[in-house]
Amino acid sequence: MKTHTTKAAALFPKSKRRIINAASIIALQHHERWDGKGYPHGLSGENIHIYG
Repeated sequence: MKTHTTKAAALFPKSKRRIINAASIIALQHHERWDGKGYPHGLSGENIHIYG
């Protein structure tokens, strides 16, 4: 279950299109938490992109 973020982000390779890059960020960071207890990278606070 916790690998769905990285697998989804892999579907959106680096692109010149901003919307594709936004989709990749959303897919990768949508389970990160402000307190750092999220996944997949345990990002916290301002380290989480606004799209996440």
